Amino acid sequence: MAWARIQGGLIALLFGLAFWVMAAEYRALRQTPSDIQTSPASAPFVDPQQVAPVWGGYAQRYWAAQLDTHWRLDPKLAREALLWSLERYPLDPWRWVTLARIEKQLGEDNETLKARLAAAWSIQPKHRSLNWELLNLTQRLDDPDEVVQAIRHWLDGQPHEVGDALVLANQWVSDLPSHLPKLLPDDEAYWIEAMRYARTNRRDDVAKLVWETLEKPRHLYDAALKDYSAHLLAQKDLEAVYALWTQYDPSFDDSHVPGGHFHVPLASLATFGWDVRTPRGVSLEQHRRDLPEHFRSARWLREQGWSALSPGQITVSFDGEHNVNLSTPRLRLPMPKAGVYRLSGWWEGSGLTTRSLPYLSVSTLKGRQRQTIALPNRNFPWSEFETDIEITEPDETLVIQWVRRPTQAFDRYIEGQLSITGLMLKPVNQDDSATQSWVNQTQ
Repeated sequence: MAWARIQGGLIALLFGLAFWVMAAEYRALRQTPSDIQTSPASAPFVDPQQVAPVWGGYAQRYWAAQLDTHWRLDPKLAREALLWSLERYPLDPWRWVTLARIEKQLGEDNETLKARLAAAWSIQPKHRSLNWELLNLTQRLDDPDEVVQAIRHWLDGQPHEVGDALVLANQWVSDLPSHLPKLLPDDEAYWIEAMRYARTNRRDDVAKLVWETLEKPRHLYDAALKDYSAHLLAQKDLEAVYALWTQYDPSFDDSHVPGGHFHVPLASLATFGWDVRTPRGVSLEQHRRDLPEHFRSARWLREQGWSALSPGQITVSFDGEHNVNLSTPRLRLPMPKAGVYRLSGWWEGSGLTTRSLPYLSVSTLKGRQRQTIALPNRNFPWSEFETDIEITEPDETLVIQWVRRPTQAFDRYIEGQLSITGLMLKPVNQDDSATQSWVNQTQ
């Protein structure tokens, strides 16, 4: 019986203690404005120790929120209140952020501030808004290594933010390429975005490090390959861009027109300097049927050293409902040296209407040389064409493009198809050494 009374007393004591805790929590919450959590800025500046139970409870968490906006009224009191609150509930990352902000204002040492920011990050390491706040506060510590680490934390899970992250990091470190492994996660998506940053900002050092880091060979659809090619073109690094094109288009070393046999996917031609966008009323297709006879010959491909290739053609189709103004497909090709060059290829036309027919234009950007090749007829089978053009300026760019000008004639709505393949560019009246790889000519 005595033991039963003791058990009953303990249970009653526990129930009484629980009731007292509930009553204290209820009383403290009753003193807390109902909108303090949603609108802490409208609440008065109150020390949570004065209204919350000794153990803190829910009330102290609500009252601590108003310190985010009111701490400047009394930073020292706010700091003491936050320390008291965080001792009782340390799992609120935003209170650690506020504490770090207050202590920075009060002149605390950087090690203390780093500890506060580390505590906040450890609670919710994947919270994007929190990591952004931590990054902003870390910059006030004037410690480049800490900033790099904060950028890495903020970047985690956000590969689309790599460009902004590298712009920010570049303001803090003198050698951005060497810090890329610390800034970027191992996921390839981040490094692909870094290549885009390098292209946009013309950072050759970043582009080359990123290219060395990425696994190779890259797929022809790869965005990093496209951006790296465009970067090399913008840098006028002809040796590197020719080597890149030769690696991904084995015919380039001989034809000197990247993608000119159209064996690479249409969407990948931009990697080789092509613009294949088309206006309304025009569609562009690529296929490997109905090619000129020798392009279908395995023997001819072996003789060219292109056994692994499957040549194709691109066909420009007009729908007959638009007075088309056409300037694409267009290739901008950097030339290795001055001289006279001969462009040749094969084309086929069918069902072309209007008196304003498309034609092939070959021109230079600097020297303003221009040659045009008119169609032999409105309907014609696969036929070879060629034209010569002189390169007179150093660092010249050759432009090869399809052109059709609008007309006000009665038959202005053009219809039909024009196909092309087998583009080749060779020097004219030069010795055999001039026909060597363009990579060697740039050395």
